[in-house]
Order: sequence, then C-alpha cells, then structure tokens
Amino acid sequence: MTSVGPHTESTVVYEPSSSIFLGILTTPYGFLDFLRHKNPTYYNLVCKAKMENFYNSPVRNYTLLISEIPEHVLKNITSDLAIKILKTSTLPGIITTKMLENGMLLSTNNDYQKLRVSVYQQSTKNVKNSYHTCEFNAHHTNIPTCNNYHIECKLKKCNISNPVTCEHLNSRVIQINGISLIKGDILVNGGIIHILEKLLGF
Repeated sequence: MTSVGPHTESTVVYEPSSSIFLGILTTPYGFLDFLRHKNPTYYNLVCKAKMENFYNSPVRNYTLLISEIPEHVLKNITSDLAIKILKTSTLPGIITTKMLENGMLLSTNNDYQKLRVSVYQQSTKNVKNSYHTCEFNAHHTNIPTCNNYHIECKLKKCNISNPVTCEHLNSRVIQINGISLIKGDILVNGGIIHILEKLLGF
C-alpha cells in the first residue's frame, strides 16, 4: 500500500478473520464484516438504526464514510439520529479518493443533503540537523527557517556554521464537510469505505 498524505491513494482490500458473529451471517468481505472487526462502534450505530440488512447486501454499490465513535457519544445517539447519520454518510456508487475534486458536491442517501469536498496540497518542512557543543560544553540552539539557518551558542563564545538538509514534503489533503479523510479506498464486497477523522452528520 502506498500512502500519500493523510489518506491512501491505493485500493486496500479488507480480509476478515471470520464471517459469523452474534448469530448473524454476514456477507464475507462486506460492510458489516469490516465494521464488526475493524470499527465495532460504527457497527453498533448500524444496529441502532436497524440497518444491518441494508449494509449486508453484496449487490449494492455504495461509498461509506465512517469514523470511530466514542462510547459516551454512541450512548446518546437515538435510533432516529443513527438513521440520519448513516444516510448522510452513505453515498450512491463507488467513489474513490482519486475521483474527489475541490468544490465537488456529493449526493447522499439523505434527501436534499449534499457533502462538500475540499482538496488541497499541504507542504511540510522537515529540517535535519543535530545539536553541537562548543568548548564551553554548552548546547547550541538550532533555529531552522529552511532558507535561513543558523546555530547560536548560548554563551556567545563560538561561531559555528552547519550544513542543513531541508525537505519539502507535499501531501494531498481531502476534507468532507470540513472533516479530514485519514484513510481511503478500502474495498469491500458491496462498495468502498473511507475513514474520516470524526463522525459525519452528527
């Protein structure tokens, strides 16, 4: 798997350890199978909404936007709110991260609810250098600015200049309704899953 930025650009295929749990026969490699093993709190959300059959069907093609749900938050979610969250988080068709463009509006299973996509490039700086000591046994303070770099002796007694390795790392950042996508393109039987930083539609 090749990771680019906070999400993956390559397709990940989920492989479960078993397909039978809690008396329910789930579709192997399906949405429910994945949620039960990888994100039990989101699976519990599906159960609260009584939508297990919907997400267990292998013939549907959907994109599901999920996240971890803290237990104290899950306790306060009613059945009606669970349905609303799931409808907002379920998109018709299979949408990969490569298909997402800045300003795009995504249709959901929630009537009249659309999700706005933001895509931008994030540049980070990685400065590599090490501490040095002068004859007075004082650590030097490294002050990186990438274009400018100098090392200052705390005792102002010596003058040291050092080469610096400065890397600029570019990553593609995707947000759905302002929520960052942290892992994408997990292929399951019946569609695809993207993992968001926090719960959508709540």
